[in-house]
Amino acid sequence: MNAPLFTPFEWVPPAKRRGPYNLLSDTRDMAAGVALVLQIVEKSALVEEAGGAPVVESTDANVLTRMSLAAMNLIVGNIDSHFDTLNDRVIDEKGNVQ
Repeated sequence: MNAPLFTPFEWVPPAKRRGPYNLLSDTRDMAAGVALVLQIVEKSALVEEAGGAPVVESTDANVLTRMSLAAMNLIVGNIDSHFDTLNDRVIDEKGNVQ
């Protein structure tokens, strides 16, 4: 059997991907991505204010900002949904859903 050419990175091993682990892994990736995008947009604005060429054109910066807002809204929705699920279940000290 040949190994796959590409294996996507995962914060949490597949064997442990359940309940809060899935949410934490997805939220961490989205939050890190949003932070990076907003840092790029901010750097571009600062470089342009200082008289340099922007790192990102303003139209693209606006698209990236809207994408960041949409990603954060998805995070909020996912967390709210997760809280609803948790309110209907009991999780023991080891994180096991009962």
